[in-house]
Amino acid sequence: MRQLTLLATGLIVLGVGSLMAAPVFPATQCDATPGAIVITDPIDILFLNATWTAPGFQCEQTDKLFSDFTTSGNASGVTMRLILQGTEPNDIHTINFNGNLVNAFSVSFTVTVDPMSPERTHKVTLDLISPSESGNPTVRKNVTELAPGVFSGSATATFAVPAIPIIVNPAASSLRVTDIYTPGINGSSTGFGNGFFQQAVPEPGTTALFGAGLLALGFISRRRRTNS
Repeated sequence: MRQLTLLATGLIVLGVGSLMAAPVFPATQCDATPGAIVITDPIDILFLNATWTAPGFQCEQTDKLFSDFTTSGNASGVTMRLILQGTEPNDIHTINFNGNLVNAFSVSFTVTVDPMSPERTHKVTLDLISPSESGNPTVRKNVTELAPGVFSGSATATFAVPAIPIIVNPAASSLRVTDIYTPGINGSSTGFGNGFFQQAVPEPGTTALFGAGLLALGFISRRRRTNS
């Protein structure tokens, strides 16, 4: 009986956890989210620390949903800025964390493509920012694919050694990202940025039709050879 109770409790906890992590569509666009500071609508949106770290915060910028933000360490005063560059289907969503980054901290978040969009994320970049580029701070990024869940990768950036882009293959619809920032002994950073590069992918129905077409062509070609 006790084992059954523990099992039921575990299933409830897992169910609640999955509900908390699941993105909600349609989501409020970032420029219309309470607390948003619109710099250029809708491609440049700034959020103060108290807004983006609040429980349940999420917002959508065009077809990208940013959600499930968690931090550890001292992230006080750090702002979050969403910048959209380029044009569909090859646009780039950038999420920057800025401030006087003298304290070590980490931030995790989920990036999900709207299910109605044919685009997927195929590359993730990492940039360490400071006008003076002095000192030796580092930031490490870990990326885990949530759907369909077959990819993971990492990259590290310093002022001396830029991060190598993370190629997501196959392109993903949902990623869990963790950035781990460490200030330098002789100087810190003013921010770091994450770039998410998109590309259009064939819809499942289109792929199925294409495959059926190839099979039909092969069958017709075979019949012709047999008849001749």
